Amino acid sequence: MLGSFNLVMLVVADVARSLAFYRDRLGLTVTVDGPHWSQLDLGGGVSLGLHPAGADLRVTPDCGCSLSFATDAAGYETALASLRQAGLLVTDRRDESFGWLATCHDPDGYRVQFCCYR
Repeated sequence: MLGSFNLVMLVVADVARSLAFYRDRLGLTVTVDGPHWSQLDLGGGVSLGLHPAGADLRVTPDCGCSLSFATDAAGYETALASLRQAGLLVTDRRDESFGWLATCHDPDGYRVQFCCYR
C-alpha cells in the first residue's frame, strides 16, 4: 500500500501572494507559513503546498492541474456568493453530467473549481 493521499503542491510565482489568495479569499487555514514553502489545510488530512518557482520548477497552470472543492446543493449558491463577495471572478454555475460546476483562477492562473455532485 502506498499510504494516504496527503498533499497537492502548486508551483507559484509569489508564495506570499498565493498564500493570501488561498487564506483570505478561499478561507483555508494556514499550517506552514514560510518564504520557500507554505501549506494550507484542505480538510480530510490533505494539504495544499505552495512552492516557489525556480530553475527546475515552473508555473504552468495549463498543464492539467486544478483544485476542486465540493459542497451539497444547499451550500453551493452560498459558497459562490461568498467567493464573489471576496472579489473573485467566478463563472456562473453550469450543468455538467456529474452536477454543477463553477470556476475561478488563482493568482498564477491555476483553475479552482467548485462542484456540487448529483
